[in-house]
Amino acid sequence: MRASPPLLIISIFFLLFLPLSLFSQSFVGSISLTVTPEASRAFEEVSAGLVSYSTDLNRADITWILDGKQQKREVGATRFQFRAGKIGSTSKLRVVIRTIEGAVVEKLLSVRPADVDLIVEANSYVPPFYKGKALFPYLGLATIVAMPSLSDSKGAPIPAKNLVYKWKKNDKVETIASGFGKSTFVVKGTYILKPITIEVEVGTLDESVKAKGKVTLTAQAPTIVFYEKHPLYGVIYEKALVNQITLGGDEITLAPSPYYFSAQSAGDLALNYSWFMNNKTVEAPNRSTITLRKPSIAGSSQVSLRLNHISDT
Repeated sequence: MRASPPLLIISIFFLLFLPLSLFSQSFVGSISLTVTPEASRAFEEVSAGLVSYSTDLNRADITWILDGKQQKREVGATRFQFRAGKIGSTSKLRVVIRTIEGAVVEKLLSVRPADVDLIVEANSYVPPFYKGKALFPYLGLATIVAMPSLSDSKGAPIPAKNLVYKWKKNDKVETIASGFGKSTFVVKGTYILKPITIEVEVGTLDESVKAKGKVTLTAQAPTIVFYEKHPLYGVIYEKALVNQITLGGDEITLAPSPYYFSAQSAGDLALNYSWFMNNKTVEAPNRSTITLRKPSIAGSSQVSLRLNHISDT
């Protein structure tokens, strides 16, 4: 009969401390750790934050540990900023929260910086040796190529073909264009003078690493520039013919260059040439060029060209 009291004391000990352990564990799921931006670039400033609706974090003792080194410890320190590393690196963030109720909660998070460049290739014509870039034309096409820089947990680059792409056009997800290995996106221009925003989110299959990119396209009106086509030197692209020209010889051949038209060359069969002289239609045997001859009587003539793509409406 004298052995009963010790057993009773042991029973009370477990009744007192077992609920406290369960009480501490209940805070683990109620405290969330997030980072902004979710897809960080190399050396970008990253902001980490704690949120909870079950305990007052402003009264909690919070310790921030980055890559094994304590960086900050304060009461109510719910936010912490740090700079991400280079592509291929991993920043390991650990935060220890001691709540006002006495619970101790740890949160872990890894940040692996990534990046994606977007290259725009407009399907429009520019003449040879043109130093500028072909522009995105009305009703024309442009191909956008994503060039991601993502690394695995060991720092090795992940091939572009092994990533998942989610494309958006003006904030609308393009389901058909999105998917595994789909690193290109084709967009068609319109007559509406409104920019087109293209976004892409690139990530690994397990979504452990992500990168985001965005580009804005504005359709450009095609234009025509006239050059002289010399019988020996060919088209003289170094000097454009502007407004008014004077025939120095017996004749001159005009070679128009269709800048930013959806064509592969000036003589593309998809281009429809309509020549006019003094507002009257004239036939040009070579279609994409016209030869003017010096008249026997001094005078002037007005030559004009209407050029359109056969698919234009």
